[in-house]
Amino acid sequence: MSSDAAIFAGARRPIVVPRGRQLFAEDDPVLALYRIERGCVRLQVNERNGARHILAFLFPGDVICAGLQKHWASAEAVCESVVLKAPTSALLQLMQTDPAAAAALLEASERTVSQLAHHVGRLFQDSAAARISWFLGWMAERAGADGVAEFEVPMDQRDIADFLGLAPETVSRVFAQLEAAGLLRRVSYRHFTYRRGAHGARLEAGETLSCRDGSRPCDEGFKPGD
Repeated sequence: MSSDAAIFAGARRPIVVPRGRQLFAEDDPVLALYRIERGCVRLQVNERNGARHILAFLFPGDVICAGLQKHWASAEAVCESVVLKAPTSALLQLMQTDPAAAAALLEASERTVSQLAHHVGRLFQDSAAARISWFLGWMAERAGADGVAEFEVPMDQRDIADFLGLAPETVSRVFAQLEAAGLLRRVSYRHFTYRRGAHGARLEAGETLSCRDGSRPCDEGFKPGD
């Protein structure tokens, strides 16, 4: 039995979390761990002036553990989500019976957030198109596909904007320009196909967008910090 399975085996029943509902708030005491069964949860830091910084999006199979004594971020459901909740006493018991498994669980949880936060930190030096191309490529990888991938985006444009350090209007504009360039196609409201391939990789490296006819009306405004 895996470390997270051992902890969540005693969870009484899954908890349905409505869209926008908090699992916990920043600075709350850590009383439980959560494992996502369905949906998507965002970890975010809220500033006093109302600004919001999304640090990570977590998906089914991910375990949420944002701190040992106090939570260093808030956790909110991006869409209706289902989670399992286990008291921290289960983790303390695992530490006593299998310290290596407990350490692996905590390290995996922290590593997921750390990798995403570090990657987003690098993206703040990139153009809007490069950041969004990376985001779509990441979503495609989560769908388990290379090249052309179809996937669902549970976040709205404001979520994506706050994750990538952009304005929502910029996200909308770049999505439209990626569609014009033939890289992105909207299948339905939240379902897309994205053609990453070599073009997408070069875009992430700083290449500007070109539309299908070879013109470059898509380049305007793609500057770091957009």
